Amino acid sequence: MNLGLKNRLRLISLFPIVILLLVTSYAVNNSYNEYVIAEKYIEMEELNADQMDPEINQLTTAYIAFERASEATISEKDFVSGVLADTITLKEDKVNNWISLIARADALKYNNLENVALVKKLDRIFKSEKNLALF
Repeated sequence: MNLGLKNRLRLISLFPIVILLLVTSYAVNNSYNEYVIAEKYIEMEELNADQMDPEINQLTTAYIAFERASEATISEKDFVSGVLADTITLKEDKVNNWISLIARADALKYNNLENVALVKKLDRIFKSEKNLALF
């Protein structure tokens, strides 16, 4: 297949446009996903604010924490995909960013529990010297 000089120049000039379209579509898709997740949080927090029953509040708070962990996992996946797409070796700052995203996904929050005995048991488990570095 023998392409003329004009055709080769046209092809070369289309390449940056295609790359720009791919990056833009990725950014738009990512923004839309974050918008959907934010709407879900807002609805759940409105429900939580309107409830008078403490047990329902606790369950709703736990659900919101799981949703936030899910969103952090999505961010981690997106970050790793971007790094792999760059096809470069991982540098220290990118590894640290990845680890912080994983930590956010695995974070355990139980500060809205009203059962004092349960909170003390959880504190003994998660805030012991042995486990403090993990959380």
